[in-house]
Amino acid sequence: MHPSVAPRFMAQGLQKRAALSAPRAAALRIAVGVCALTAASKLQLPFWGTPVPFTLGPQMALLLAALLGHREGVAVVLAWMGAGLMGAPVFASGLTGWAALLGPTGGYVLGYLPAAYLVGRLSRKSVWVGVGAWLMASAVILAVGAAGIGLWAGPRLMWPAGVAPFVMTDFCKALLGFSFFYGTQRASCGRC
Repeated sequence: MHPSVAPRFMAQGLQKRAALSAPRAAALRIAVGVCALTAASKLQLPFWGTPVPFTLGPQMALLLAALLGHREGVAVVLAWMGAGLMGAPVFASGLTGWAALLGPTGGYVLGYLPAAYLVGRLSRKSVWVGVGAWLMASAVILAVGAAGIGLWAGPRLMWPAGVAPFVMTDFCKALLGFSFFYGTQRASCGRC
């Protein structure tokens, strides 16, 4: 091979190697995200009067979506849900399979998907859009969770068992979560 041709082939080989490593890196980020979401879901405090515990799972799902973007954030939630459906003990309730999604906490788990998309899409727009996205995402999780409670225990319990115990704590968690995200973004940005 002519000496002037060798660097061009080497550069093309490095580009192909970098292109192959991008999906591996994304898969690794998603796997680590599933582990982080599982750990945050397992940290729980019971609430009196509701079958749904207080966990850090929703905020971890939102934080991962904000850090990774909407595509990988939703992929983390889907992979986490898939692991739970296949029998891995990833959910706060300890249930696995369809019982976890059809039980009282299933609506909240399903609410992570639109919430992760919303936060992943909007968190980096501006401070106020980011705060609004996190608050709206928490409201989405509560709304879908309340619908799940309504299907499980009847519509009369949607507010008292599915929303009221969590409104203040979830909105405080959303503000703290966004503050943490924003702080990490400011710290990692050298010119901000």
